[in-house]
Amino acid sequence: IDNTMYMLRDVPFITCDIREHTSVSEGGVSYVVYTLKLSVPRDMFRRATHEVAHRYSEFHTLNETMAKRWGKQVDLPKFPGKRISIRSLTDRQVEERRVLLEEYMQLLLQRINWSAEENVRTFLQADLWLKPR
Repeated sequence: IDNTMYMLRDVPFITCDIREHTSVSEGGVSYVVYTLKLSVPRDMFRRATHEVAHRYSEFHTLNETMAKRWGKQVDLPKFPGKRISIRSLTDRQVEERRVLLEEYMQLLLQRINWSAEENVRTFLQADLWLKPR
């Protein structure tokens, strides 16, 4: 089967919410971590829920990777721009970004077979909770 068709068929059902974020300060560097809460049908997976946290830059790297790999074959969602600096990040801006990242992930997971795409599986830490295929 051609890769494009494989990516678009039999996408397992998943919900993805980003309900919280945490400000982190390490070695004089501050950044925000967004926690994704993933939910899947229990019978298909080792666990029905899983949480994984990522920085905005990690979402951006995933988006760049997906665009290079699937951009012409899959209608990827629009990625939220950086337009703000972490030094001046207000609570409202962090919340806006959280909402946009959540929408991005929900659309991405609907448009590709996330369980077969290695980069997305790694991002979601799927091997920790997904049953082997």
